[in-house]
Amino acid sequence: MKPRTLQGLATVALLAALGWTLVVRKPVAARTDHPTAPADKPAIKVRSAANLKLTGWNGPADKGFRAVLKAMESGQPARLTPPEIDAYLARHGRDAPSLVVASRLADDLTLLREAIKAAPGDALGHLELALRSEDPAEKKAAIEAFRALQPDNPLGNYLGAQSAFAAGDYTKAAQDLLQSMDQGALQNHSLRLLDATTDAYVESGYEPTGALIAGLAQAVNVNLAQSRLGLGLSKDLRGLQDEFVKAADFDAVEPTLLVGLDLGRRLQEPKAMIVEQLTGMAVEADFLRQLDPVTLVDGSVSAGERLAQLAAQSTELQGLTQSVLEFSKQATDDDFARYFEIFRRDGELAAVRWAKERVGK
Repeated sequence: MKPRTLQGLATVALLAALGWTLVVRKPVAARTDHPTAPADKPAIKVRSAANLKLTGWNGPADKGFRAVLKAMESGQPARLTPPEIDAYLARHGRDAPSLVVASRLADDLTLLREAIKAAPGDALGHLELALRSEDPAEKKAAIEAFRALQPDNPLGNYLGAQSAFAAGDYTKAAQDLLQSMDQGALQNHSLRLLDATTDAYVESGYEPTGALIAGLAQAVNVNLAQSRLGLGLSKDLRGLQDEFVKAADFDAVEPTLLVGLDLGRRLQEPKAMIVEQLTGMAVEADFLRQLDPVTLVDGSVSAGERLAQLAAQSTELQGLTQSVLEFSKQATDDDFARYFEIFRRDGELAAVRWAKERVGK
């Protein structure tokens, strides 16, 4: 493993072992040559890669999972070709889910807009546009549509607050963030997009485990975008606190502190990707440091004790990352298949803990 492949350490631990340059790769130029006419009759969809097991590979050598790993380590992740993307869309009749996936694979927002027109009631398309569009008006409309479809998902309020902060509407931003504390669990749709992207690779002839790894490489930008959202909100909250302090409005400081702590904790959902958990830990720790160490923040746990817990968790994640580096060097085909089985069922953290136990065996 070359040292330079670890320079982009900002995403899932297994990808660290296989090529961190994915995180900083340049975007592919948007394509404009997609056919607009749907296929007369979509082919039967290949069964989900979640149910496929690695039992040996007799297909094209460049589409086996070892080839995918090698390409990833060299900084050249496996990508579907334009004809493969077009064929994938045709097989699915250019339905909304396939258009969302294709928009990611081709880095083409035109396809994403087509997906939203095809299924305006599907929250995923609006979320993708809210995260990826550079047009303020389009982004705002996508955020509002997503919030209307998932009113109990705090992610919509986070996106709304981010937009309000950017527009200088601090009152609206504060309202959105305060409301988020009373909402349900954070739903970011990452696994849904990963499953659909993996299926696209399988349908294009990739070995299922290799398809899943390639799908992770494509889905990683979703996790990074949401992590940047969390870090950006944390920064904006700190700026809002500074303004309250300057105005001697100390009663308004406490709510921003509570919102910051809540934001950090929500990002640490057990099945969240490690990069999101690390982001949540950083956000929570930033706000905990504003408190007296003896202040109780979670039942009988003090701010100082909670900071110590976060530091221990951070140390564990660093150790797990190193263990996965070792795991990737010795893992058999069956080991990789098992790793991703756990990944999909229990989350990334559970998978890397299992990988640690496999090192040396």
